[in-house]
Amino acid sequence: NILHRRGFHRYILGDHLWTKSYGGNGSDWGRRIFHKPGTGFMIAGTTNTTSDGRYNFYILTTDENGNLIEEKNFGTENWEQLWDACLLDDGGLMMVGETEGETSDQKDMYIARVDASGDTLWTNIISSGEDDVAYAVEVLNDTTVIIGGYSWDGTLSNSLLISLHINGTENWRTFYGSPASTKINEIQVYNNEIYSAGEIIQDGENQSDLWLLKTDDEGNEIGIATFEYNGDDWLTGISIANNDDLYLALSSNSSDLNVYPEGSDAFVVKYHTDLYFNAFSQGYSGVNPDVINELIVTNDEGAAFVGTCGNDRVNPSVGTATMIGKIGPNDEVTTDADLNNDLVNIETESFFKGIQVYPNPSENMVFVMWSDHKLDLEIYSISGQLVHSVSKQNKVDISNFQNGVYLLHLIDGEHRIVHRIVKR
Repeated sequence: NILHRRGFHRYILGDHLWTKSYGGNGSDWGRRIFHKPGTGFMIAGTTNTTSDGRYNFYILTTDENGNLIEEKNFGTENWEQLWDACLLDDGGLMMVGETEGETSDQKDMYIARVDASGDTLWTNIISSGEDDVAYAVEVLNDTTVIIGGYSWDGTLSNSLLISLHINGTENWRTFYGSPASTKINEIQVYNNEIYSAGEIIQDGENQSDLWLLKTDDEGNEIGIATFEYNGDDWLTGISIANNDDLYLALSSNSSDLNVYPEGSDAFVVKYHTDLYFNAFSQGYSGVNPDVINELIVTNDEGAAFVGTCGNDRVNPSVGTATMIGKIGPNDEVTTDADLNNDLVNIETESFFKGIQVYPNPSENMVFVMWSDHKLDLEIYSISGQLVHSVSKQNKVDISNFQNGVYLLHLIDGEHRIVHRIVKR
């Protein structure tokens, strides 16, 4: 299921079933969607289709075919923005975001719980006197949720985790990052451990880098990983497939990653749950900003994501389009933008079982070993441009390439697989 501004599309195995639009004469955004088997869908977002034009939290419920059952909005006298929500055992939602507006000088965390019908049970505002925003919420157990975002720690703005009982009682609150400044953009709970993905501005620097935090269920730090490139970079999504595979979505303006001009580019990287690199990444790049807004693990232990990208992948434009991608359990990917309705077209890796590509990174030669086969080799830039090709070879010379990330296509007849390679 794909949700974007004022539109909801449903797909099963890539086949389009129906499309619905919701909202009034104002601006309406859906941020999170939840399926209740046999009942329908519940969508949480933000709307200013309100009596006074202010932005409020927005909830709507539908049946299994997407037909609207009811829609509700609520908030304060200020403006609310919903960033995340999670489904509770009682069928209701815990929702988090921010409130800011005409009577508020700063952003404050806005937290709300609704029942299965979307009726408000309670709301809470957390304010430090500086900006406070809750970007993420995840269920820890049947009585507790974990909220992630940032707040003022007494010295500077820093990432914050809050353990909250579903009745609104706070269990604990912990800051992370000092003396650097950090933000939590997304969290994932796995095996009673909390993984937080975000960004860090190191002390004395003015650019953001990638930042990953792992804690126990009491908020005690287990590990931290930071990743630095030569531009602004930040993590936007996190999802865990198993004890080994942790998928991260990131946005980057760094030339180190060979980004496309005119806006940030989106990447998916795979890490180990012990916070070290697990040797896989894939870029999704074009003109204008490319952003992954939600990353999930699929039933086959691969990953899927939805986000936004420029509606013209080559030339600057002001429009945006919905972006969806699927990564297979063995890192199978599609590298070409999908311009039709098929959405997903993954090549299986089983045909190429045992193939090796090395060394990677490389300064000159890259070798492809697969029994005694020689393959057609095509190398594409991250932006999708063919930069080099050879026929019936088991090696390719990249010594004249500019440093950066490339996509190596290995082709044998109708079979094709893609490997990410790095020239340095």
